[in-house]
Amino acid sequence: MKKYIPFTLGLLVFFPFMNSCLVTFGDFPGYMAPWHTVEYYKSFYLSSGGTLSLENMNGNIDILGWDKEKVEVYAERNIPFSSSRKGMRQPYGGNLPKIDIDSFEDFVKIKTSTVDQDKYVSAVDYFLNVPQHVYLRNIVARRGDIIISDLYGEAFVELVKGEIKVDNFSGSLHVSLGEGSVKASLMDLRNEDEIRISTEEGDVIVYLQEDVRALIEASTLDGKISNEFDPEEDPSLNKISFQTNDEGAFISLSASKGNILIKKSRENN
Repeated sequence: MKKYIPFTLGLLVFFPFMNSCLVTFGDFPGYMAPWHTVEYYKSFYLSSGGTLSLENMNGNIDILGWDKEKVEVYAERNIPFSSSRKGMRQPYGGNLPKIDIDSFEDFVKIKTSTVDQDKYVSAVDYFLNVPQHVYLRNIVARRGDIIISDLYGEAFVELVKGEIKVDNFSGSLHVSLGEGSVKASLMDLRNEDEIRISTEEGDVIVYLQEDVRALIEASTLDGKISNEFDPEEDPSLNKISFQTNDEGAFISLSASKGNILIKKSRENN
């Protein structure tokens, strides 16, 4: 893997308790009303090689690896305001999304229960620091963007609508996306690693090391396949299969309505 670059969230210093509050105003996606933001922070011990799961409804998820045996959870819980009363803005319904966390020595489970009332939809954005060696089980969301970076182990990611970016990742990866694009930069793949990435409507872009050892399969129903490992390959093909070097990992890429780009790794992808 690449050299680890420490990542910090300066705001954590200012929000050590889950009941800390900050009121902000701006455009809530899809609605005219501004929102009320509640900051949340907690940390838990998690051994290297442990398991983390996170289920979210609406909101972004950002998971970053670091060299500590600890999980830090920083979240912003966004509640739209109702503007029905003249000259007043109040939190719609008065309810906060609920964040439930179960923590054990080798397992942390995070689940969000959001409150939907009429057309106003609450959301939670997560920012997590986790041990670099970790198993991500059921990283699930309905709407939002998911970023996973500087990790090795295994990851299972499901998203209905949004963008998924996986950067500097080593190990097995399973990604299922409904609408949106996937961009993944994979490092140091082993023979036993399995990569499966699929989208219903959107592009798949995968960066692999030039000397990668893998059996790679790619298919699309309504799109094109671009393969830098064989630039002379017929671009009209909607299904390809090829081996790089000997043996290696298994990589399966599919896009029902979208393009597939298989690229050689470069700095700052």
